[in-house]
Amino acid sequence: MKQNRSASSFQQSNDSKWLGNPCNSTFVRQYMKALKRQKAREGESPQSVMAITEEKIKQLYEKNSEATLQALFNRARAREDRSWGGPRQRLMMSLAYAISFLCLLRLDEVLNIQVENFTIHNLQTGKLEIVLDFRKTQQAGEVQPFYLYYNPEKPWLDVPRLLLEWLRASQIEEGYVFIPFYHSDQPKSMPGTQKKLSHAVFLQDFRYNLQEVGAKYEMYGGHSFRRGGAQWFIGVRRWNVIKLCRYGGWSKEFDPVTIIRYLVAIFDEWFMKPEDYMNPDYQQEGEMCPACLRRCDCT
Repeated sequence: MKQNRSASSFQQSNDSKWLGNPCNSTFVRQYMKALKRQKAREGESPQSVMAITEEKIKQLYEKNSEATLQALFNRARAREDRSWGGPRQRLMMSLAYAISFLCLLRLDEVLNIQVENFTIHNLQTGKLEIVLDFRKTQQAGEVQPFYLYYNPEKPWLDVPRLLLEWLRASQIEEGYVFIPFYHSDQPKSMPGTQKKLSHAVFLQDFRYNLQEVGAKYEMYGGHSFRRGGAQWFIGVRRWNVIKLCRYGGWSKEFDPVTIIRYLVAIFDEWFMKPEDYMNPDYQQEGEMCPACLRRCDCT
């Protein structure tokens, strides 16, 4: 059986051939750990992208929903009146945010999505099947599908509705779903010339969007959605790690430390302050759970 080079450790076989990923070798791991300790002693702090939260996605969605063409046409005027995108471009970005967050996708996986990857099974419930052509850990095919449904209570995470609105607004019938735009808020969706949105343009518009809601835009990147989604499923939806890994398509041979890095980082926003963990007077906030009738932070 051929080993998956990206997932297996680096080791020498019986016939003296080296197999696996050299980055997973013991020597490289020890070197990287020593390098991190040395940088810490020199006063350098680790830099990683901040995980995005559901609340931040909500703020971006609400900001994008308020956009008008008039604000877009003010580009030639004063800087404070300019806008980076019109209503249709912002609708596309809101769809990308929701899919990335709920399906725990990497940026390149999102931007490679095409219309053919979607199947709507039921317009009443919004049952939507998403099957990617490939993933980093499943490049040979047999990619596990994602199923999403209408979520009218949280329109910023309502992928089926956002998708239908975007396809109607863009008139895209085939090819890439996330595409570049002209300055007039017209998508570049002409058949035969359609190109996917580039990483650089997506990140640029994403950070413009974050700046509009007062976020530290320089702390976010393409991986913010995958990390934020993992934290949301664990901390808000109360999933266990096994369920999260199966849903997100993590490799069975991944380093256990990897999932911890997704869940814990020094720059991430968290639900409670340190002084409230054991505080008996701390009043938990949140909506009442309809199943257990408890009111806690996770709801």
